[in-house]
Amino acid sequence: MNKEFSYTLIDNTLRVREENSKRVFWEGKPKDIPVEAVFSIHSSNDCIVLLNWRKASVLSTQNLLRCNPEGQIKWEVNIPPSKNEYLGIKRDSEIYVKIKDITETRVEAHTFSGFLDSIDIATGEVINSIFTK
Repeated sequence: MNKEFSYTLIDNTLRVREENSKRVFWEGKPKDIPVEAVFSIHSSNDCIVLLNWRKASVLSTQNLLRCNPEGQIKWEVNIPPSKNEYLGIKRDSEIYVKIKDITETRVEAHTFSGFLDSIDIATGEVINSIFTK
């Protein structure tokens, strides 16, 4: 797939540019939360966005998501019920602090509570979770 859009951060704001014209296609903050990191998905025109974990935590909202070039959220990380509790740690709404790696099929991200989650890039479902603390 030819990439039609590029993603950058300007003052914690996501900026989407059309590759051919270089014009700004969309600019903003998903969920009105500052953006900490953005990664293009190589097989798509979408991107993975990590929102500021402190603000997301205060708002009790997910902060790792997939967005399309219009800034619309395609998915937020969904922790399946089987992974909701580990060593007494409730994980109903996990906060992500760092993205470790992105491949064609998954995103690996560290959580505030000490997990390294492997997330399906197509659906946002947690595939695997390892406690690292």
